[in-house]
Amino acid sequence: MSVATTLFRTINNSLRELRRGSAGVIRLIEPVDVRRWGSGSKQDRITQPTLLSYALPPWILETQDSRDLLAESLRTVEDGPEKGLPGLDEAKIRALIKDAFERDDRNIADGFTFAKFLSAQIALKRSTSVHTTDELVRVEGTSEYLGKQKNHLGENVHTFAYRMSIENAGSSEFLLLGRHWEIFDNKEVNPSIPVQVVPKG
Repeated sequence: MSVATTLFRTINNSLRELRRGSAGVIRLIEPVDVRRWGSGSKQDRITQPTLLSYALPPWILETQDSRDLLAESLRTVEDGPEKGLPGLDEAKIRALIKDAFERDDRNIADGFTFAKFLSAQIALKRSTSVHTTDELVRVEGTSEYLGKQKNHLGENVHTFAYRMSIENAGSSEFLLLGRHWEIFDNKEVNPSIPVQVVPKG
């Protein structure tokens, strides 16, 4: 078995893992951008095809057929907690990458880069929680481990970054008056972590 074939199988397994819980739809998650920390401002989501195109080598999208296939891959998640969120058609993504990574050993380096992107997406999916209220307000939180850093006392502590998004998934209007997050450690509130109430912003 060639390296290219093994790599393609690895990519296929990662795609299968990413679509778990949503039939035929892969939903990519934006990495947490610590430069936006604390801004509280409204930020538009990066579209699913654009997010995928950042990870693909440019030569894959050189043909119009490939660009059309990527543009046509946009779908909506139809079940589970991510219902209604944008995603990508798994079959179209597989078709897009099949010839590029399965048969040509010259594309191995790009294939490994793409496999690394998919691995990071699996980690992001595992650290993302989505909840939709009965009133169809969707709250999504993603955490990302930043490693050990020194706190204000000079102690090395584990540091995480978070991205929270609140979205009206229904037709009724709502007014956001404020936000309140409680950070849990091992499913219990950690008293050493102060609860921060973030005013409307």
